[in-house]
Amino acid sequence: MEDPKRLLVEIGFGQGHHLVRWAQSDPSSLFVGIENGWIPVKMLLRKVGGLGLRNVRVIMADASVALMRLFAPKSIDKIICLFPCPWPKERHARRRLFSRWFLRLMNNRLKDHCEALVVTDHQGFMEWVVGNNQDTGLNLKVSLKEPMFDTKYEKKWLAMGQPQFYHLLFQKVAHIEFPLERDLELRVNRLNFVRFEDLTPFSYGRDPFVKAEEIVVDKDGAICLVRFVVAEDGFVQHLWVEVRREEDLWKIRPSKGSMFVPTKGVQLAMDLLYSRLKGVDSITSHS
Repeated sequence: MEDPKRLLVEIGFGQGHHLVRWAQSDPSSLFVGIENGWIPVKMLLRKVGGLGLRNVRVIMADASVALMRLFAPKSIDKIICLFPCPWPKERHARRRLFSRWFLRLMNNRLKDHCEALVVTDHQGFMEWVVGNNQDTGLNLKVSLKEPMFDTKYEKKWLAMGQPQFYHLLFQKVAHIEFPLERDLELRVNRLNFVRFEDLTPFSYGRDPFVKAEEIVVDKDGAICLVRFVVAEDGFVQHLWVEVRREEDLWKIRPSKGSMFVPTKGVQLAMDLLYSRLKGVDSITSHS
């Protein structure tokens, strides 16, 4: 889509009903939906394709990662998030969206004087977000309003007897510096000799946390695939790393077709695999 009038973002679009209606109402603007699961992404893609909408883009990623890496400062005209998971238990607080850190990031990506809207049914979550709005450059107004979005969760809470919902409307009043995160250029490790028989699943560290969960070797021993979980800064990735012989060396790198963001944690996963195959004892002591 060339030269859209506005850029509008919905975080956690769920079944996509609101995002589709939003995009249909403004064909000259570009709408970006962010979700971290494949099922809602697939549902939205089917709706968008079936309706022939050309002004919708979909990102499957954690919202913080998407905003950090895919949107420039002062690029977004509006952000909306309808009924994010409140993660009510205190031990799950780190999973909640709209921490002070996230609000400052959101400020940076919004254009001057533009707005973000968060709608929730959960009073505790509302109060938590309000408490986070310190030194964010965002003015916040909280109000109770009747249902207006006709989404799955709005219908659910309405049926359970909740007639009003909290609307948290943020307006950018001062710009906060928050640099665009750049992708890391990954280093390919090389070995002269490997013994896949000695390779077993392992885990390492806390932040980043790396876990090799599954190891697959082809029948000829020409390639080994290791499935990793990498968690860092609240962002979790699942990817395959391959060990493949090319010419006279074995090379360790992400497998072709893996969807991942090149981060320090991914590099650490490859470095740990290299150390394991090389037989470095210090890695074993940290696993």
